Amino acid sequence: MDLARNTFYLAIDTGKQPCFSNIILINNHEDPAMAHISIHRKHDLGLKDARVQVEKIAESLKEKLNSEYSWDGNTLNFKRTGASGTIDVSEDSFDLEITLGLALRPMKGMIEKTILENLDQAMDKGSNFDVD
Repeated sequence: MDLARNTFYLAIDTGKQPCFSNIILINNHEDPAMAHISIHRKHDLGLKDARVQVEKIAESLKEKLNSEYSWDGNTLNFKRTGASGTIDVSEDSFDLEITLGLALRPMKGMIEKTILENLDQAMDKGSNFDVD
């Protein structure tokens, strides 16, 4: 396995056969001032309806949080002061990645909780994402 420069792997000795779940990746390239949120969700909407729901989420964020967004294929890129990220949409799942800047870092837990509380509801057909 090729290791990227300044990336370290820490193997945890569990007394069992080595496996991927026993390895922790530590990446020294990450900015310690940034906080990251990663969420993976399965859905049964299909690609077209999932994109519609993600578009609704983006419009809500644009209206309430003054964010900007654009599509690149099936990936929605969004940005606002202090935060940016992507939502990768597929036929049966989506992946949300958010990077929070220094000012929003202390609120990571609250932001992640709000997202999780509203996200599953928003992915039901016809539901809205509420950022309040």
